Amino acid sequence: MPDAFIDSVVKTASEFADSVGISSVSAQIYALLYISPSALSLDEISAKLHLSKSTVSQNIRILEQWDAAKNVFVKGSRKDYYEVNPNIIEIVLKKLKSGINSRMNKASTNLNEIETFIKNIGDNDKKGFYQQRLNNLKKIYQTVTTLVTMLPEKM
Repeated sequence: MPDAFIDSVVKTASEFADSVGISSVSAQIYALLYISPSALSLDEISAKLHLSKSTVSQNIRILEQWDAAKNVFVKGSRKDYYEVNPNIIEIVLKKLKSGINSRMNKASTNLNEIETFIKNIGDNDKKGFYQQRLNNLKKIYQTVTTLVTMLPEKM
């Protein structure tokens, strides 16, 4: 594989990852493995991407958690080799759902906290106003939560 091709694919993956809030290093490693016809060792990944072996190792663990990469056996070698799950859309959907659900759980906690504050307000006019605003936020929360459940697991 020509280095210019590899560099182009890795750069594109890195820029895309940055734009959606994913680790650019993880994206670079995924892209390299994605376009590699065979599994690569940590040493090979480190050399091709000019990254330290520890950085590659940490990011491989992240990719494994996302089910985006896995350790594979290579006969005759004691090194760790990796290949990717080529179903990019499945990985992206899973990561997207996971990220949104995490943020929505935090939002739910915050909305409950706000509701507790509102209950303790003595001025009924302010209390009513704040409760109305909170109800609007809860509707947004419910809409986003519903949309997330509608995202498919696989395509």
